[in-house]
Amino acid sequence: MLFPYWDCWTSARVGLRAQIDLNGLPVQVFATHLQTGGCTNDAQSRYNSMRDLKAWASQYPAPQLATGDYNADADQIDTAQGMSPAFVDSWPLVGSGFRFSAFQPNPTMKIDYWFSDASMRATPVSSFINTGTGSVSDHLPVTAVFIVK
Repeated sequence: MLFPYWDCWTSARVGLRAQIDLNGLPVQVFATHLQTGGCTNDAQSRYNSMRDLKAWASQYPAPQLATGDYNADADQIDTAQGMSPAFVDSWPLVGSGFRFSAFQPNPTMKIDYWFSDASMRATPVSSFINTGTGSVSDHLPVTAVFIVK
């Protein structure tokens, strides 16, 4: 899916949905990389994209997971204009260790997320920033483990 709100890098950002089969249970997984760069009102573009992502996800059954580079701290992403209340961030529930994912070599922000839908049929049991990946990216990966029912 395209989120048609431009930024410094592109005229639209992309969303991806994959349905995985977990022992016969279909699980929806959504991924995205939201707007950044400062060429436009990036916050509003991200809000628009998250609104569209939540509307898109609402067409599919739970359990659902959502992940990606949301390019903003939780004060924007974990709000009603952001991913709440349809999705719950794993970090405030079970996060541990170093909390910042961007920007290498000295991260000062957490802008990468793993969410479960509000039904909590995918319940997070751990969430952490993997600091042992080297310098492949300017972000450190967020690893989360969920129990799916």
